[in-house]
Amino acid sequence: MGGAMSWPRGIGRVGFDRRDVLCALVVAVFYFAAARVGLALMAQPQSVAIFWPASGFAAGALIFLGSRWRGAIGIGVFAATVAANLLGDRNEVMAVVFGLCNAGEALLFAWMIEARFGPHFEFSDLRATAWFFVAAGVSAATMAVLASATIKVVANPTASFFDIWAAWWESDAVGIIVLAPFLITLGHVMRTRPPMREILEGSVVIVLIAVFTATNIMIMPGQYLQWLPFPVAGLFPLFLWLGARCGPAFTTTALLMVALVVVGTMTQGVGRLANPDVPFEYRVFAARISLALVAFSALMLITIIAERRSAEARVRFLMNEINHRSNNLLAIVQAIALRTGRTGEPAQFASSFSQRIAGLAASNDLLVANSIGGVAMVELIRSQLSHLSDLIGTRIQLRGPPLRLKPDAAQVIGMALHELATNAVKYGALANEAGTITIEWTDGEWLMVRWTELGGKPILDPPLRRGFGQQVLVDMARHQLDATVRLDYPKTGLIWELTVVSERVRDTPRFAP
Repeated sequence: MGGAMSWPRGIGRVGFDRRDVLCALVVAVFYFAAARVGLALMAQPQSVAIFWPASGFAAGALIFLGSRWRGAIGIGVFAATVAANLLGDRNEVMAVVFGLCNAGEALLFAWMIEARFGPHFEFSDLRATAWFFVAAGVSAATMAVLASATIKVVANPTASFFDIWAAWWESDAVGIIVLAPFLITLGHVMRTRPPMREILEGSVVIVLIAVFTATNIMIMPGQYLQWLPFPVAGLFPLFLWLGARCGPAFTTTALLMVALVVVGTMTQGVGRLANPDVPFEYRVFAARISLALVAFSALMLITIIAERRSAEARVRFLMNEINHRSNNLLAIVQAIALRTGRTGEPAQFASSFSQRIAGLAASNDLLVANSIGGVAMVELIRSQLSHLSDLIGTRIQLRGPPLRLKPDAAQVIGMALHELATNAVKYGALANEAGTITIEWTDGEWLMVRWTELGGKPILDPPLRRGFGQQVLVDMARHQLDATVRLDYPKTGLIWELTVVSERVRDTPRFAP
């Protein structure tokens, strides 16, 4: 699920400007409206809302807006909770404590999500979706302890603490898992507007889901599955249709519509949820467990479909990458053959051609081993200098930070390293027993790779003829990587240095593992 948790950026931000004030006011207004709906669904004698949709609004808003607005949202939630409770005939102590609990619950939920998955959370894999449910349960359960203690001490000393805690936890947790996904997925719609066909089709299916739910609650006989306000299985085909054909925001909107229908019928006292023959506590439990099951099914559908789409995109990417790399390999092999063939001696041609193809194959093996993704710089060097592995750490020193190269960059730099190693064995630092080689690289805005030879055969004069080796070391790197290449021949030993913009060669994973 990720590494160790740490407080996300923005939690401790100091300062409050006009935008924060405006955000706090907007959040307070919407939270107040959601809180009034929750207070209208009050379970007696525990004085706990049957549903608390406001918890889902606060949690979703924190994920949707990000850590920049944490303070403003927390203040807005606190103020709205206090106002809603005071208008609902709660005393000041309970209003303030509930305000702290609701704000703390939303902040704890957002912290748990961001600490594991960063600021841009999506229902993209099973780990993320499972952690969403865990965060909802833990944050609601934690703050329910303080709220339940306050209710027991201030409002109802004879009530069971566990019953109050369970009622608070269930209502807040259901509110989060039903409403927060809508706000979380809304961000994707705002970034990428869906096509009109998807909007129309999704809207039709959402209406069908709402009509099915309302019809089932208000028309079906009360004896039919009285433990559940509507058959959850009956909604599955519609949610599957919605998830497969439309974006996740449509599925979470349908989930919200189901919740609104359930909450609305309970508020108005119509349908099987108002059946006096069924104990009130049973009806509350049936509504909660049904919404939890629908939410679980809907979010799991979103996740499974997202994983499938991601896998399909990865296959398409890999196929394009294979095609691109195959064309590059053929072009490089052709260039090697043409340049090496200029030697005129068949035996020398065969030997040189085989060695250079072997170096190219070593780079390709590394790329394939890494699923045609990036290659670590150290692994690339060791593969190209595998025949000199006993000298690495003694006469050959490697110095540089952890770095992964893109496939194209790994091919070019790998061929250059192979060429340098071959020259060093024949004419340079490794042609005697005293020479050394230092391979170093830096990584910043610019990436620099330097090969420095010392103590080998002294260089009297630079080579007069530009062979294929110099083509590989200078021209190929310069043209394929847009790099600056320096090849010097001081008497102390050869120096080859490549400098390139880091973004051009540094690998960044395009798919999560």
